[in-house]
Amino acid sequence: YAGVVHNGIDPDLYPLQEEKEDFLLFIGRTHPDKGPLRAVAAARAAGLPLVMAVKAAERGELEHWEHDVKPALPEGTEVLSEIPHHRKVDLMGRARAVLFPIDWNEPFGLVQTEAMACGTPVIATPRGAVPEIVVDGETGFIVPVDGYAEAAALAIRQAGEIDPKACRRHVEERFSAEGMISSYEAVFERVLSEG
Repeated sequence: YAGVVHNGIDPDLYPLQEEKEDFLLFIGRTHPDKGPLRAVAAARAAGLPLVMAVKAAERGELEHWEHDVKPALPEGTEVLSEIPHHRKVDLMGRARAVLFPIDWNEPFGLVQTEAMACGTPVIATPRGAVPEIVVDGETGFIVPVDGYAEAAALAIRQAGEIDPKACRRHVEERFSAEGMISSYEAVFERVLSEG
């Protein structure tokens, strides 16, 4: 173990959009660990439309989608398969919030930084690297896995209080490609100096 280097993105590829619309967004695989069913429940609890850009290709993903998630979809849910970058940033920029209801120790989760770069708060669970990425109450909200729907619905009502520019700044300061490169260089320099 030499140190932690967070993934970086090019913020220029994720335009900031300050005006939000009344829908929620889930982007991810349809595996239970990713929480698509929790996202559906949160949208229901919040009373807002849901857009889901999903990947359902592997057996576990397909089974969970067909047997659990699809039957629970509220009327009017927009379901998209894997989408190109321009469509993704358009949706991320316009959404009131991006739902990230994971239930596994995900090492990073680029969707979080991509959404925040667009100025959109993330409603996530405290699994994996989430507490290192989302600043609770400033760039989104971290809510429990158990009772996610209800807690997320409360957070979604507060999402308008999150400053889109603060979300963007957070990514530029901590998760840019340049920052990632600098972090790698620092780790390499430290390892070599200890060598």
